Formats: sequence, structure tokens, C-alpha cells
Amino acid sequence: ALVAEAREEVSRQGLVVKEAKERAKALGENPNSYAKDEIAKLLELKAKLDALTGEGKAAEEGKGGGSGKVVSKGKKQKKKKQEGDGGTPGSTSSLEELRKVRIEKAAALREIARDTQSPLSSSGFMPFAYGFSRTDYCKELQERHSELGPGEEEESSARV
Repeated sequence: ALVAEAREEVSRQGLVVKEAKERAKALGENPNSYAKDEIAKLLELKAKLDALTGEGKAAEEGKGGGSGKVVSKGKKQKKKKQEGDGGTPGSTSSLEELRKVRIEKAAALREIARDTQSPLSSSGFMPFAYGFSRTDYCKELQERHSELGPGEEEESSARV
């Protein structure tokens, strides 16, 4: 019953996201940034649904008598896979947090590529260690920094 309700919520929220994206397209805005809150809610609902269906399957398989060994093997493989995906084993960040950070960074890079936002994104990180205008030409940059010798850096330059 809980799984059915969760699926229904996910489908309703999916329709809300679809409508918000259509409104954004009609207004000429970026659909993903326009419907950011609805998308976040949809992802949260999907995660809850996955958790519910995962628990339900594990409980059903555990009651099956001879399938106990198979279930434990599957769980061990799943844990190994998650540790491999999450970077170093025992890291303090959860897989969801890492995924969220990667998605935010990818979205920021896409927006920068479209020139819809400044290099310092709204989430507060600079995706590149340096930046320059695409209209700067090599000669102009050489003239602007002619006082620097080979290999020298400005004091105000970013260090990586």
C-alpha cells in the first residue's frame, strides 16, 4: 500500500515538473532552472520510492527459505559497488551528497557555457581556477601583462 502511494506521488510530481518545464519554455526561460524546486522534490520522492521497494524486496526474499545466502551475497556486492562509486571507503560524504555536488557543478558549467551566469555560480564555487573573457586576444593579453617575465605570476592571481 505504501509503495502504491509513493508511486502515485512520484507520477503526480512528474506531471508538476512537466507542466513547469512547459511554462518555462513558453516564457523562454531555462526549463531546468525554472522548475528546480519541483525537480528536487521529484528526486526526493523517487529516492523514497526506491527505499520502499528495496526494503519490500529484501523482506520478501528473506522469507523464502533457501534464498538467504543469495540475498547476503547480493548485499555484499552492493556494498562493494557503493564503496567503489563513492570514492574512498569510509569517506564522510554519502553517495547522495557526492551526486548532488556533481550535478550542481555540471549545471553550473552548462550555464556558464551558455553565458547565462557569471563564473562564480549561485552555489558559491568557482568551477575553474582562472577565468578570462572569450573576447581577449593573445596580443591584448601579452600587452596587458608585458611587465611579467617568463614564468612569473601576478600577486592577485589564483593559486591552485
